[in-house]
Amino acid sequence: PSDLDPYFAAKLVHSKHNHKVKDSDGYSSLMLSLVRKGYIELQRIDDTKDWTSTNIILNILYQPSQITGTNFYRTGLEDVLSEINSSKTTPLNNQKELPKEPTILELYNIYGKKLETLSVNEETYFNLLVRHATDGTIFMKDFQKKISFDYDYTNQFVTSIEKSILNIGILQKYFQKVDYDRIKKNTRSLSTFFFICGILLLTIGNYIISITRLDFAYGSFFILSIILLICAFVLRKKANKYLLFTQFGEDEYSKWRGLYNFLNSETLLSERTIIELPLWEKYLVYATAFGISDKVIKALKIRCPEVSSSPILSNHYYCSRSFRVNSRSFHRATHRASSISRGYHSHSYYGGGGRGGGGGGGGH
Repeated sequence: PSDLDPYFAAKLVHSKHNHKVKDSDGYSSLMLSLVRKGYIELQRIDDTKDWTSTNIILNILYQPSQITGTNFYRTGLEDVLSEINSSKTTPLNNQKELPKEPTILELYNIYGKKLETLSVNEETYFNLLVRHATDGTIFMKDFQKKISFDYDYTNQFVTSIEKSILNIGILQKYFQKVDYDRIKKNTRSLSTFFFICGILLLTIGNYIISITRLDFAYGSFFILSIILLICAFVLRKKANKYLLFTQFGEDEYSKWRGLYNFLNSETLLSERTIIELPLWEKYLVYATAFGISDKVIKALKIRCPEVSSSPILSNHYYCSRSFRVNSRSFHRATHRASSISRGYHSHSYYGGGGRGGGGGGGGH
């Protein structure tokens, strides 16, 4: 439907369904998209050996001379909201200009290929790569080792990815408000409450009633508990529908869900329309984010004989289980470092506050 951020597209597609989106799939799609757009490439160190983390080197094909400044998509949601609120109380002649959408820059990689602009999460991922690949190259094993020990920056990376759903959803007008999923959460909470009450009535309540002189109420308690359990089931099933999307968000959700259904069905195998290589590459990126890349890979082998013309599609590593396993290792490394960073700062905060003026606990 559009060149939407792959990580956000996966969250959008599954937002109304009981499907847990794997962060590792999102990370895989971001790296794959950076490869597709020509910002990076992965190569084997020894061509006689398989693609493993110890045999992969990552090359940065576009080395930015400097960060191109804060743009609209990189600005945190809190900063944007504070800018908007402050502008309402500032005199017109002294208003600070809000950040604008960045213009398309003429960027080229080392091979002279004109580069597409990056989405917010692609840029976050790319900046992480540039930070650790100081000379433009880095071994994949060393990269994962560095991010696992670069606690604070890795935590910033994880936090930025987590917040991107809300940032993109609000700034690009997919959601009506910041707490767009409040009704969904409240409905799920009510469903849980009904379920607990139903189970208690069905077990403890009926047991107590059965051993008293009120045994005639046994049947009514049983019926009431069944009704509560049915209500809990219905509410749990309906809860995912209660998201405060804008009309634009609803339309985009329908389009992306349609693409998901198309890629996840056998339609792609039987489709008679000629699909060009650039579109196949995008299919693979988004299917990876959706967690259904196997479907596209299967269709590629049958319907795309010219796959050798694409650096991505012809590289079996991007279509292999090893690529997804490597992303899971990356995911574990980032979240381990993030957990350590958050735990340390939390301990320092409470330690420093507890010691008061001494401050020894926080500093230690």
